[in-house]
Amino acid sequence: MSNKSIAIIEDDYTTKSQLKVRLEKAGYKVSSFTTSSKLIAQLAAMGPAIIIMDKDPANPKKPFWIIEHIKKEPKLKKSEIFAYLKEIEVKDEIALRKHKVTSYFTKTNKINYIIEGVKKHFALQGRPEEFDPWIDFLEMQQQIQHKYDGPPGATGRLVAPPGAQVIPPSGAQQAKEPAAKQPLIPSPGGAAAGHRAPPTEESSDFLTTIQDKVVEKDKEKKATSPALENFNKGVSFYNKEQYPQALIMFEKSRLDKMLQAKSLIMIGKIHRHMNNMNAAIATFKEAHHAAEETETKLESRYQIAETMKKQGKLQEAYNMFATVYKADKEFKDTRNKLIDLKKSL
Repeated sequence: MSNKSIAIIEDDYTTKSQLKVRLEKAGYKVSSFTTSSKLIAQLAAMGPAIIIMDKDPANPKKPFWIIEHIKKEPKLKKSEIFAYLKEIEVKDEIALRKHKVTSYFTKTNKINYIIEGVKKHFALQGRPEEFDPWIDFLEMQQQIQHKYDGPPGATGRLVAPPGAQVIPPSGAQQAKEPAAKQPLIPSPGGAAAGHRAPPTEESSDFLTTIQDKVVEKDKEKKATSPALENFNKGVSFYNKEQYPQALIMFEKSRLDKMLQAKSLIMIGKIHRHMNNMNAAIATFKEAHHAAEETETKLESRYQIAETMKKQGKLQEAYNMFATVYKADKEFKDTRNKLIDLKKSL
């Protein structure tokens, strides 16, 4: 049975009582506590799923010291903290984010919104621990007949049309390009050599992370690998919306084991840009199986969910975003995606 217990840390009796009554009426097991030296031990013994708490007014220099101790307690590792404050100042929000607290609410006479926040949290945690959402997704996919472009047996990935001149420039034209001695993410308008251009919304920090990791590994070889050069060129073409050229580069870089999963994710994004949604999902699935790092696996699931959303499959998209959120509550903007989708369901 899933843990649906809630701890309230509140010194004001009226606020604590009203919230406790409402949560118990909604069917949750609720215990209330006051600030004391025994608080962390009491919370650890209870092991609540959610801890609703205010900052400590008696300690203005370290108002969130309780959160610091909660985060250090192994028995409270799975507890979600809901900050319930009289008002949320900028410095409070910064402090909460520093402690990786993303759920915070202001105290008003109407407490329906925090009750709804609790319900949404438990809705996302509704799957049993042994449930593997990726296996569930694959089983769901077996019931769907994907229609790919091309003859039976085609991979579903886009290929350049016969005779298309999409090979990257060579000779004199190629000489104009600076040697890729370090990874660059050019903006659509280009960037000065030696400076990393700001990533676009599509490329985001994902591409930066990919290239930083590859270059760090590649420094051992004292040279930039051809695969990384192809990947960088693919990023450049992608940001300029030159998708056929980008595709060729990523198809080359995916042959390198270190870049295989990341290249496949970029190929999937190209399919999605060109409205080949089924091919995009197939490629993201391939990336998921090729990925060795958890971050890359979650990125592939995130992209599958984004594609489903664009297909209008809102429930399927919600379910897939939920698998990402369950694995990492702070992965990109997954939480906001779930909230927005829930409004449409």
